[in-house]
Amino acid sequence: MNRGFTRTTTLLTGVLCAALTATACSGTADSPKGKSGGTLNVVSLTPPSTFNPARAGITVGENWYTPLAYDSLIHRGPEGKFEPGLATSWKYVGKGNHEFQLTLRQGVKFADGTPVTTAAVVKSLKYTFADPASPNAPALGKVTVEATGDRTVTLKLERPNPEMPYNLSSTTHQSSVISAKGLANKKALGHETFGAGPYVLDEKTTVSGDHYTYTPNPNYYNKSAIRYGKIVIKVVSSTNAALSLLKTGAADLAQGDINTVDSAKSANLKTYSTLVGETGIQLTGRAKGAGSKPMRNKLVRQALNYAVDRKAIAEGLLHGTGKPVDQIGTPGTPDYLESEADRYAYDPDKAKSLLAKAGYPNGFSATMLSLTVNPPTSDVAQAVISDWAKIGVKVRAINASDGAKYSREYLSGAHSMVSYGYGYIPFFLYAKQFYSPTPGLMYGGDDPTVASLVKQGDSATGAEQRSLYDQATRRAVDLAYLVPVTSFSVFYYTTPKVKGVKVDLRRPLLDLTEISPA
Repeated sequence: MNRGFTRTTTLLTGVLCAALTATACSGTADSPKGKSGGTLNVVSLTPPSTFNPARAGITVGENWYTPLAYDSLIHRGPEGKFEPGLATSWKYVGKGNHEFQLTLRQGVKFADGTPVTTAAVVKSLKYTFADPASPNAPALGKVTVEATGDRTVTLKLERPNPEMPYNLSSTTHQSSVISAKGLANKKALGHETFGAGPYVLDEKTTVSGDHYTYTPNPNYYNKSAIRYGKIVIKVVSSTNAALSLLKTGAADLAQGDINTVDSAKSANLKTYSTLVGETGIQLTGRAKGAGSKPMRNKLVRQALNYAVDRKAIAEGLLHGTGKPVDQIGTPGTPDYLESEADRYAYDPDKAKSLLAKAGYPNGFSATMLSLTVNPPTSDVAQAVISDWAKIGVKVRAINASDGAKYSREYLSGAHSMVSYGYGYIPFFLYAKQFYSPTPGLMYGGDDPTVASLVKQGDSATGAEQRSLYDQATRRAVDLAYLVPVTSFSVFYYTTPKVKGVKVDLRRPLLDLTEISPA
């Protein structure tokens, strides 16, 4: 196997594409039951940045590689439901969301034949939570992990966290348990698999950057979940190339996009789509570059919100597959507030008036960081720049062609505006990025009231938590440090040879372990 990976892992929430109840499908979700055997040929637009689950990406396409070889403690099924994985049950202990306990499944082995014990789980979690390159662990803060029984593992959280089932689910890979052999050879973790999942990576028939081959794990505890004798993920550069492979029968399943969905339908392929998240622009007065001073004025930030024709962008640019949004919560999720739905209805005249009040009657100039490899994000950013030009705000896009460059530029604080795109994540997680002052991130919020409401909500439950989170959202919308624009969709295509596709707004990333022969 050629072990030279070409991408650097980057998983800042602002660039996530990765993972709600609204589903739009030309085919309905199928039953996973069916014949077993044969080969599943999958097409991805993204190679794995690494096979180390502690550092693995969860963007569309890249998310496929890890779950095949690594079972998580908790599985995240359709509609965001949490189901038993390597853990059969879990619960919070005491009040305040500071302690979380899991009961492990008995009789499970890693692919290398060693047992999945509490000691093995503790060691794996400690490694992931302490790894400085982990894209998700920093949001958890300090976590103490210990075995508290023959089959129980307890996590003690320095920072209250009401979303531990999500954080330890198959969506994030943080609880993809790694064997002792893998932890003893950190270098090998990047190109081999050391998990307890249904498949293992076959290095001998894998060519890095081109295709990745998986074969069944002979020690997997649930034999009925292994539905193929082989799974091959082929990497291509475009959705058109992926579509061609499906049309010729060389592939069974692929990621699609808005530009190829009509062609896929005309080729009698099954097409599935769901809202995946949203995209927009972050604003900050803490940046060092052009346009940062105006961003310190709330009137300017509100003006920029009023100046965006969200409906035209959602209907025109995204062909009606997105919905206009002017808050960070995505329509269809518990975090979305209908009361704020029209807070910034398109009004360029009002935008100009607010700019004049703020002392910028002729507008100003600024730079915007944009990630060009994420089409919904970069295309929407260009449309927003055009709308802002109409009120005298001249924005020059600084394009990042890969995630590594985007991360460097993002953290540098050089830009007063940054385009973002993210898949569905709970309020607790996106608040850490967008609402709260986050060490090391230039674009976190600065308002102490919002931060306090979020912190109180993290320790609360039920209606009290919802009320606190909603108050934080309303204030954040008024402060206008964000210019949300539109939600967007993710697309998948399959041939009639497969079934088991289940995607929706709460879990938009397709799980290959659920696919089976038709």
